[in-house]
Amino acid sequence: MKQLKETEKALLMEKNAVPFWIKRQWLKADGSLSAAGVKAYAIAAREHWKHWDFDAIKTFALVRETEKAVLLRCEVELPHENRTAPAEFWVPRSLTCDYKFVCRKAKEVLERFPFVGAKVRGLA
Repeated sequence: MKQLKETEKALLMEKNAVPFWIKRQWLKADGSLSAAGVKAYAIAAREHWKHWDFDAIKTFALVRETEKAVLLRCEVELPHENRTAPAEFWVPRSLTCDYKFVCRKAKEVLERFPFVGAKVRGLA
């Protein structure tokens, strides 16, 4: 386990190629994780979106993450221009597993593209 980044209140750690945020107090003096830290790692390692009805890994790309939120990128299809355009949006970490919230945020991206028929690639 190694430390990648730190803030005043939290640490970005990496274990088995899985990055995850923990509060400083969740790291014991000997460098091991407390029960809350183990839980944070387990949540990060789990495939949150595997139960969704679309392939979230292909629909969204993780651009950046902080201790409180993740920045996702998606492609918006613009059929009248025969092209796609990238769009990014933030999702709070606590809601990354909430299918309806992430879909709603992705569809809000369409407000930036005032074209009839625009849609997020990969979402129905």
